[in-house]
Amino acid sequence: METTQEPMQELMQEPDGRSGSPLELPGWHEFNRWKWGVTLEEVCIQGDSGRPSMEAMLYLDKRGRICQPLHNPYLPLRFLPTPTRSIHRLTHQWLEVSEALAARMRERKLAGMLMFGPEVSDVRPWQWAGYDVGVRYTISLDFPYDLSAADGMVRNRVKKAGAAGYRCERVLRPEDVQVCLRETEQRQGFVHRVSGEDLRLLTELLGEEQVRSYICYAPNGEPATAQVILHRPGGRALGWLVGSASEHLRSGATQLLIWEMLQDLQAAGADGFDFIGANMKSVAASKTNWGGRIMPYYTVREYGMASLLRGVRDWYRSAKSRRSSKG
Repeated sequence: METTQEPMQELMQEPDGRSGSPLELPGWHEFNRWKWGVTLEEVCIQGDSGRPSMEAMLYLDKRGRICQPLHNPYLPLRFLPTPTRSIHRLTHQWLEVSEALAARMRERKLAGMLMFGPEVSDVRPWQWAGYDVGVRYTISLDFPYDLSAADGMVRNRVKKAGAAGYRCERVLRPEDVQVCLRETEQRQGFVHRVSGEDLRLLTELLGEEQVRSYICYAPNGEPATAQVILHRPGGRALGWLVGSASEHLRSGATQLLIWEMLQDLQAAGADGFDFIGANMKSVAASKTNWGGRIMPYYTVREYGMASLLRGVRDWYRSAKSRRSSKG
């Protein structure tokens, strides 16, 4: 008797199924080509009988190496198995095509680190191909979502901001988004490298339904916090860009905007929301408080000096932590 399971979600689709990822849209590829100077290589790996198959959208740098442009959260993959619910058959089919993809990637070589989406749960073929495999985490919410799933602090801040007169809009005002992004850059010491012109171009390429810009305004009309979301009906919306003005960090504006944003995305046909990352301790708690699932996602890179330095860094942090616990 065959062992069966519920159909694997998102990545493991029937041949005519579509995951709805906005990262698969032609306009997104065109934006990456224009902004980062990459080219797209669409790869289709087929099994011996033509099925199963694997579709991958790989970005290449000017040297022809596979890269992941800035602000591309995941590498789009689509696994198309034969019509079966057997766990061992699905596993064999996955290994057949993913090993072939890993070999193709080895031929191309990697420029930096690639990140698979949370739906990719088996990265052994890349380990077997000699890649350095790591793990990161994100927070994912399933729709329908209700605010009662969030921590009490979140609910209180939503009420606080609403009572204070903060208001939220879904509107394309890149200059207001930039105000919030710049203040976040100054606080955290990094640069988004996404301009108002970039936001306008991406919106032209994808449309305002797929690039959804949400802004929360303070009672005096100042932009308090902003989120730019990538959305495609039937798929999981992605938290692409986030920024907040320092003056309004404790006002509840961020929580109010997220709550209204989640309601709007749900009404627009998204099946959930991915906060994109929960790896920094300073921001992980604020995302966890929404009651979502902690989801691991895997990274691959070629072994080299970067891997060696990362190993030394991790060893140092571990040794420091052990000394602290003893002292």
